[in-house]
Amino acid sequence: MPALLIHQSLQCAAESNGCYYFEDQVSVQNQTEIDLTVFAPPGLAIELTLLNTSFKKLSASEVPSIFSVYAALGIPEVWCYVGEIGKHLLQGKLVMYHLQADHYVERSRSLNFPFLRAIVPYSSWSKVTRSG
Repeated sequence: MPALLIHQSLQCAAESNGCYYFEDQVSVQNQTEIDLTVFAPPGLAIELTLLNTSFKKLSASEVPSIFSVYAALGIPEVWCYVGEIGKHLLQGKLVMYHLQADHYVERSRSLNFPFLRAIVPYSSWSKVTRSG
């Protein structure tokens, strides 16, 4: 659910494309503003990023600037779906980041869903064949 995450003492706030609580979700359910001095940060934030150029590995300068705010708010995991403007949505890539100290590090698996792996662009999928 999209919600405005506010931390008054840090003087920062952020609104992701989606954020999810895995603990304490009843406490924040249906709230459009969440005071992080009262509630713990969500376990996962999701961002959708559209680029004007074809996807490549994001350099530190290209990681959305909102990530520094998420790090300050203490959100342990951020997923960023990166697509190219004018291309089919499935040609994008899901990148998973884990918070380490005060910054995010790209990882191949989710913290919250260890069975999930980051995905590669649809255009890179190999042809699937069925047997029998």
